[in-house]
Amino acid sequence: MRRSRPAVRGTRPGAARPQTAAGVHDGSGREFWLRKAALLDRIALSDEADGITSDAADLATRAAQRLMDLDDTDATWDPRHYVRQQYAHWAKHQ
Repeated sequence: MRRSRPAVRGTRPGAARPQTAAGVHDGSGREFWLRKAALLDRIALSDEADGITSDAADLATRAAQRLMDLDDTDATWDPRHYVRQQYAHWAKHQ
């Protein structure tokens, strides 16, 4: 039996929004979309592993596609794989 989780959209206001010294980030930069896509990907992976039905996978893919648009990346990549690769690179260089 598959369990259902409330939609990710709207359940955690600001959860994927990085904080800055001036307050909440405006969401226009690459780091914002990289971190948001990585967070949503982790939620989606967890849901999939637990057999939970949610919109996390769709939201993770959309955020990943936004990052790919910002990076002007070839659309033949799997968007979520691209996020994992980019996040690992970003985290290593922090």
